[in-house]
Amino acid sequence: MTQRWLIRVASHTRHGGGHVARCGNLGSALARVGADVMMQLDPDSPDAAARLRRLGLATSEVDMLPSGMWDGSVVDGYELMEEEAADLARRAPPLVAIDDFLSPPEGAALVVNSALHLVGECVGETPALLGPRFAMIDPRYAQLSPKTATGPVRHVLVTMGRIDPLGLAGYALRGLTSFEHDATITVVTSPDLPGHTALVQQLSALGPRGRLILDAPDMIGALDEADFVVGAGGVSLMERMAAGVPSMTLLLADNQRLFVEGAARLGATINGGQLAPHEFASALQAVFADADVRGAMATAGRAAIDGQGSARVAKRLMALSDETVTSRQAAG
Repeated sequence: MTQRWLIRVASHTRHGGGHVARCGNLGSALARVGADVMMQLDPDSPDAAARLRRLGLATSEVDMLPSGMWDGSVVDGYELMEEEAADLARRAPPLVAIDDFLSPPEGAALVVNSALHLVGECVGETPALLGPRFAMIDPRYAQLSPKTATGPVRHVLVTMGRIDPLGLAGYALRGLTSFEHDATITVVTSPDLPGHTALVQQLSALGPRGRLILDAPDMIGALDEADFVVGAGGVSLMERMAAGVPSMTLLLADNQRLFVEGAARLGATINGGQLAPHEFASALQAVFADADVRGAMATAGRAAIDGQGSARVAKRLMALSDETVTSRQAAG
């Protein structure tokens, strides 16, 4: 019998795009192994709904959930852990929590956290899938051609995700234009972000070397072209690691800190969050001049994240549901 999985994901624009990205990849992986998947979204999330439908996934808002039995559920969202997880654990067990803070909600049967520094199989007494083997990214990133990193940096990508409350895209662009180089600079952003007009003006001053991409559905094409990225932590860092693109990573939120520090310890990125503003441009200039360092970052990223994390998680979820059914039957 086909398993039915409910994935409840924080999808409003205020949450950024990482939750939707990784849950979309997990939903696609579940569908590929034969599951029937429903993505349950926050109200007023048209962009997230459109993105998930492009993946072939069905969506509904939280107050319009189709009736019926569920064989398991996934929750991904900081507010949802407190407000909805316990109810999901009752209505649609087993409950799987994608938990960035390693604080599983009540009733969780499994925790997933792909931070690079994590090892082990439990969080407290809750079974867990921990570490970069379970990074839920689109497998196409790992299929991009590897970077040689032997020549100069020709294309730089700046991407700070769907929300950029600290104005880090502008900060990155100022650093990149403070020293001499010939690279084209592409900024991926949204017209709704604060500071958008200033970004456009900064790029216009670069002439044909400044390019703008608005609301990109994914980073696959941009990363395929890029020789270097200045970007946010979280899912986008995992994507460029799998793609083998060296980077400088800035912190958008505190929950990214341990992940970024772990990637830097592996040599897969430079932790820009540790740099004072006057050090930022100097660090960029130094890494632009050192092809060996960039090549080592690309190799380390691909060694850590192979693009198969979503498939591994999906396989474990299907088995978990079967185990739950067997346990119920054994209990009478």
